[in-house]
Amino acid sequence: MIVKVVRLIESNQYIYENKPYGSVDLRTSESETEEEKLAANESLKSFNYLTDDKNVLRLVAIFENDTLKKVINDAELLFEETIDLLKMQFITKIRNYEGAGYWVNMETGETNPFLKEKENEDILGRIYQISLGPYSPMLGEQIMASCKNEAIEAFKRSIHWYNESKSQNKSYLQFLYKWIAIETLTKISEEDDIIPKLCLVIAFPLSKKYKTIPKNETDRLENIIEKNRFKKYKELIREELYNCRKIRNSIVHSGFKEINLVNQNMDLKLCIINAVFRCLYNTIEKIIFSGKNSIIEIWDVMSEYIMKDENLIKWVSETFIYEIERIRTESGKLPVSNPIF
Repeated sequence: MIVKVVRLIESNQYIYENKPYGSVDLRTSESETEEEKLAANESLKSFNYLTDDKNVLRLVAIFENDTLKKVINDAELLFEETIDLLKMQFITKIRNYEGAGYWVNMETGETNPFLKEKENEDILGRIYQISLGPYSPMLGEQIMASCKNEAIEAFKRSIHWYNESKSQNKSYLQFLYKWIAIETLTKISEEDDIIPKLCLVIAFPLSKKYKTIPKNETDRLENIIEKNRFKKYKELIREELYNCRKIRNSIVHSGFKEINLVNQNMDLKLCIINAVFRCLYNTIEKIIFSGKNSIIEIWDVMSEYIMKDENLIKWVSETFIYEIERIRTESGKLPVSNPIF
């Protein structure tokens, strides 16, 4: 089936014409049919958006897949990446992107709004409750603009490197700059092994490194991501991240010369490091808002934030795992060794 999926986000920015963001178009309501406008209004009311329609942006993309569920999963992943890009533009304030939108079956014309469920089913990137009260990405950006300390400066450098990766034509430089963006927020000393930290931020803590995490918390994770699958993916992710580090070292030690990545299954590696950066970005933004001023302070409390973040764990167990399975299926097969934890 071919489906158009539209995500509605509230912003301080008003656009006068359509703008492409890779596979996603940023559009206004003028691009909608009357039926689509009705679906958009119904969805906005469901999610309690109280805003002028001029400040509601439309993220639009077309997908082809066997089932609507797969289409929605693909759309969610793509739209979250686009929203992350918009958030990194400090001139733009994303005030609300809770999940409003609609989908259109391009073959039949059927149009349906996304409606808010009664239970709290939000995914990663919403409004968080922390010790200082409600937190939203907009408040986080205000702090980033007005304060200076080690953690905030590292956060800004990391965003810079991640944005730089988007402008590179060479795949090895795209990979390297994303890895540098991650290192900027994780590496405390030259000898620091950051791989256990990266596994932690996507809710796959390595037991040998994070022994202080209560067993009931790791058991809860294993139950959410079925026990055998949890161990399988933890091993797979760990191995791929160590392989990423080897590739990073090869690029740097060769004097940043281009290296052959054809047989490295880069789609899977980029999927993992993009997920790591996304979870890292959202979690560190919350920790900085709580008053932590240094990278060491951030990592002292990181496991506590990750293990209590139901939205992050939900995103990992549903969207991220699904994306890994999709890439593995499309690439043929990936051998998964027996768990060693």
